[in-house]
Amino acid sequence: MPANPVADPEECRAFMTAHPEVRFVEVVFTGLTGVPRGKRLRIDELPAVYDYGRFLPGSILVVDTQGADCEDTGLVWEDGDADRRARPVPGTLTLAPWLGPDVAEVMLSMYELDGAPNDLDPRHVLRRVLDRYAADGLTPVAACELEFYLVDMARGPNGEVLPARSVRTGRRPEGIQVYGLPELEDHAPFLRELWDTADIMGLPLEGAISEFAPAQVELTLHHKPDAMAAADDAVRYKRAVKGIAPRHGCEATFMAKPWADRAGSGFHVHVSFADATGANLCADDRPEGSDLLRHAIGGMKALMGDCMAILAP
Repeated sequence: MPANPVADPEECRAFMTAHPEVRFVEVVFTGLTGVPRGKRLRIDELPAVYDYGRFLPGSILVVDTQGADCEDTGLVWEDGDADRRARPVPGTLTLAPWLGPDVAEVMLSMYELDGAPNDLDPRHVLRRVLDRYAADGLTPVAACELEFYLVDMARGPNGEVLPARSVRTGRRPEGIQVYGLPELEDHAPFLRELWDTADIMGLPLEGAISEFAPAQVELTLHHKPDAMAAADDAVRYKRAVKGIAPRHGCEATFMAKPWADRAGSGFHVHVSFADATGANLCADDRPEGSDLLRHAIGGMKALMGDCMAILAP
């Protein structure tokens, strides 16, 4: 199985030449829980990350959503919390404007010390799946779409989460108002900065809608014939959203159900399968779609129980 490509050191040198203002860079690894973790480095440390990699402890592969070690995995004390080798992902070294004008970020992927892909890195898991598609002459075309709520940074009198107030009126939103335009205008400065940041980072961020609850928002990322890049887009986009929101007096939460009596926030993964000519093999003249589409739906139904270990860890 071929490993994911490792970024060329020339990418680092070109970036540093183009951005002499950058003093710090956050190296970001996303493990099985989807929570980004890593280090903030001085910019003069970055070339070594590109030339060889950066050591990270193996336990980072299996920490839980709250950042605690999962000792039962055997990757903490049993192997002495042994180092793995983290290497940069091509095309992910960008400015991170919400962190300041002198800060950049780059994604990492995890390898063993001998250079073999680490089995628990989600990027390598996905690569194995994509290799199986390639062997069948198929290319998944994918995009991710994440709903989230904008909430007040301060909690209510009983510690409850509250929808963020409008920057235009100062009022707290009420009612559903799905696809409401005033509800988007209530958070226009946040959305403007988010779109500007996405352009700087090379993220294919598209339109926004007001979703099915007060202060709930959804934006789309354009699909790509590269499911790995689409997944990377989602991770980088979510990190930017959460980083930008406090600059506008609120927080962004991607929790599935912040309120029991309001709409949940979904993470939609849009997938079709293309052949070597780029034709969509899920679509044909039948209303129910092609046999390939029906088999894909049947497979997801059959495996849904097992998938909950990943979908709801």
